[in-house]
Parts: sequence; C-alpha cells; structure tokens
Amino acid sequence: MMGGLALLLLLGTLYPIEAAEVQQVSLTEAELGGNVTFQCSVSEEEKNVLYWYKQPLGCTIQTVATITFTKPTLRTQFNKPRFRVTQDSLTIMNISKEDEATYFCFYGSQFSHSFGDGVFLAVKGTKRTGSSVHTDTACSGSDQEDPIQASCTLRIHNRGTQVVSIVCPKGSELL
Repeated sequence: MMGGLALLLLLGTLYPIEAAEVQQVSLTEAELGGNVTFQCSVSEEEKNVLYWYKQPLGCTIQTVATITFTKPTLRTQFNKPRFRVTQDSLTIMNISKEDEATYFCFYGSQFSHSFGDGVFLAVKGTKRTGSSVHTDTACSGSDQEDPIQASCTLRIHNRGTQVVSIVCPKGSELL
C-alpha cells in the first residue's frame, strides 16, 4: 500500500499533470441572408487532414466538411451552393436561422491533432431580449429521422471581456 503511494508521488513529480487550457468560444453575428467566412489558422505541416464541424445549441456535433490532402468534400446535408470550403476556411452564404450554431475546425497530421478556435454564429433577426438570443433548435437524432427539440438562451455579456453562456430550461439540458 505504501509502495503504491510512494510510486504515485514519484511519478507525480517526474510527470506533472497539467490542466488543459479551456478555450473561450468567440461570437460572430450575421444578418439573415448575409454571408460569413470562418478561418482555421493552421500551418502547412498540419494541413494533411482538416474537418469543419457544426454544433447547434443543445444538439450533437455534425460534420460539415472534410479536407484531406487539399481535396475538400462537403457532407451530404451541407453539399449545397450556400456552403463553400477551402483548405483553411468555411463560407456560409444566404445565412438562415438553421445556421445558428458553434463552428470549429479539427486539423492534424499523422502524429499531431488539434481543435481550432470555436466561433458561435448568432443570426440577427432571431428573437432577442437585451443581450441574449432565444433559439428553438430542432436537432436530428443519430438516425436523422427523429428530431429532438431544444429551447435554450444564449447570453452575451460585454463588460470588459466578452462572455458567452448558454441557459436551457430544466428538462432540455444541452447534450
């Protein structure tokens, strides 16, 4: 028992445990019918594989596009003229309420993978009260047939630094 504790203490000093850095999601606001472009800052060495993801409030993550060795491919539900993907950017044109979500990229090479910064796209023209956006989101289930309804509020606080929080009524917590 004491030997195990001593080993744990020794390993703790040799290999200190560090907390992962929590990245703040930034906010981009766009008008209904407008356009927006998200950038994924990535070096040439890390561009072997890049994914773009979308996560609507209260819903699971959806893959928007995959870029492997400079060949971009939009997933079926996003393979529309409104969506354009390049090696390091995702553009959404003619924005609709359904585009409101957090978007982020995931990139890497054979030995290293990382998530890019997340951006919450708030679509202007949705119901607002003060500095919050109320959104009713219909999520597709894993089988893409049974929609799941979530009703949440995104609160944006701008006192010195921008803080984004999501509040859902009891019983419709985020997944």
